[in-house]
Amino acid sequence: MTGIKLTEIRKPEDCVRCGKCLPHCPTYRFFLREDFSPRGRNFLLSQSLAGEGLAYCLLCGRCERVCPLGVSFPKGYLQSLIKGKGLNLPLPAIKDLLFWKDLSQKNEAFSLDERVFSLKEGEFYLYLSCGLKHLYPKALANFADLLKKEGLKVHVPQANCCGILYLSLKDFRRLKEFAKNNLLAFSEEKPILTFCATCLWMFREVYPLISENFRGLAERTYFVLDFLGKNFNLQAEIEDYEKVLFHKPCHLGSKGLANIDLTLFNLGLNNKIKDFCCGSGKADLWLKGFQKGYRRAWLRELSAFDVLATACTGCFYNFSKLLKAPPLVKHWLEVINLK
Repeated sequence: MTGIKLTEIRKPEDCVRCGKCLPHCPTYRFFLREDFSPRGRNFLLSQSLAGEGLAYCLLCGRCERVCPLGVSFPKGYLQSLIKGKGLNLPLPAIKDLLFWKDLSQKNEAFSLDERVFSLKEGEFYLYLSCGLKHLYPKALANFADLLKKEGLKVHVPQANCCGILYLSLKDFRRLKEFAKNNLLAFSEEKPILTFCATCLWMFREVYPLISENFRGLAERTYFVLDFLGKNFNLQAEIEDYEKVLFHKPCHLGSKGLANIDLTLFNLGLNNKIKDFCCGSGKADLWLKGFQKGYRRAWLRELSAFDVLATACTGCFYNFSKLLKAPPLVKHWLEVINLK
């Protein structure tokens, strides 16, 4: 199967400072400072200048979506960072930032059904990300039920975390190690499915910045609902929840990453989705307390709902940490049945 082709990165100096990005940038709307806007950051980057706003970029890609020239500050910024030396943080310090312990659904007996999940073979790959194992395993169980009905088996290799924590902490040495391990794990030419918008973004957008060797892997990585909706005649129904809001993570709206709006329309769910930024899952911003302050930007959106369903591990973590139920925080595939 042929994936969506990756596009070339426009340079920061290509920005014409038109300002169309300003109302779409979460940090500009929050701080109302030019150096926290995409065009301000593009100017700083093009002139090799430092600025506080650079580190506060949420890497959401909203600026690229509305830019007439397709300039993406996150891509240009990450490209410049990855080419540099970055930091080399001690591993124990990073392990302390793996937040899954307090959010785990305590699924200590987590195991894969050997009838549908295989360590050695399958029609396509499943990327078993951190969230899928620890935060929303019911989404995996629902997926397994669908595979059984279709008579399919999926290949689940021993793969690393996508490396988003190392990226946000600028530990590029370990990021590159993780990326190379994943390239080896998914070496066969078959589609790779992920349940997480950020993992999708890492595989498709960030890995090719490390090396051209990752382009083949990037072009065959898909968000799970996009892949299923394109290749199977499916219908969706919401489980026993009355008031559900489907949150669309920023990276599922990025150009060339997913066709999620069409997928949701075909499944009859497009009128139940809201597009807003959670405040980012970047570990360095958690250390600065940004997400806790940013929560007021989206909190009012959720008061009328019993369930908030998202499709990103970082978003899942933010909402779970910063909300008190209701609404309950779920993954999309925990609240919809596909048949």
